[in-house]
Amino acid sequence: MRFEVVKPFVELRIDYEGPSSCLPTPSEMADPRQALTTNPHTDCAVHLVYRGTSAMFGGEPDQPNETPRRGVRPGHYEQLGAASGSIEVGDERWDLDGFGLRDHSWGPRYWQAPWYYRWLTGNVGADFGFMGSRVAGVTGPARAAASCGMGAPYISAATSSSARPGRATPTTTGTSRPS
Repeated sequence: MRFEVVKPFVELRIDYEGPSSCLPTPSEMADPRQALTTNPHTDCAVHLVYRGTSAMFGGEPDQPNETPRRGVRPGHYEQLGAASGSIEVGDERWDLDGFGLRDHSWGPRYWQAPWYYRWLTGNVGADFGFMGSRVAGVTGPARAAASCGMGAPYISAATSSSARPGRATPTTTGTSRPS
């Protein structure tokens, strides 16, 4: 598998050619070693180009902002984008051309740490998309973040309080398209 960063936050390429395990019963992944060694394999090829359609939201913190093993992730970013290319498995081929979200964290994620976690994304084209999240810990205030990219303005907001969702104060503005 090869990941090539053509230009950070603008374009990356993903390529893979090799075997793929075909699982008739996905729940077999409860024991990955057993599932991947006992099920049949077939040839697979993945060739994708990912293009960022918004500015990156988030990033690696300059100062620790979460107690180890108490936060979901130590550093994190999201970016609206578009992907195109193809996936081939055996004799079947799928051509792809659509929109989505790129999500990256540094270090391990501790999914058991939050009391609850809500995450919503929407991407309806190259000129409009949104993402929002609310993370509540067992102790301390809930943290909420939201961003929206449409045409020229890119707006994001974040709060760390007991305020209701939707009451965040804008903290960052920029352009919706990476340069």
